[in-house]
Amino acid sequence: MSYYCLLYILAIYAIHELGHILAIAFTGGRVVGLKIDWRGVGVKWQGDGDLRKQIAVSLSGPVANLVVFAVCGFGLFGLCNLVFAVANLVLPGGDGVRSISLIRSEH
Repeated sequence: MSYYCLLYILAIYAIHELGHILAIAFTGGRVVGLKIDWRGVGVKWQGDGDLRKQIAVSLSGPVANLVVFAVCGFGLFGLCNLVFAVANLVLPGGDGVRSISLIRSEH
């Protein structure tokens, strides 16, 4: 694997997690840790339990990747961010599926 590929992956993950961190700060929560396991990287955080805030924090990572795609366009880095965002929204264990289960738990 080339070093550029590894740097792209690290940058895409960093952008994604930074989106979560910014949303946590914006909603009044606080970051309490970082988890790294076989499923990937994630931010551990504490908030007031408000459903809308949880969903906003959950979706903010993919949104950050989509913003990078909107800025970078159809170049390789932009497309990699688009693919990561879409995969994270639709695959089990991702932020999109988590958001849907949060909404369902309220009904």
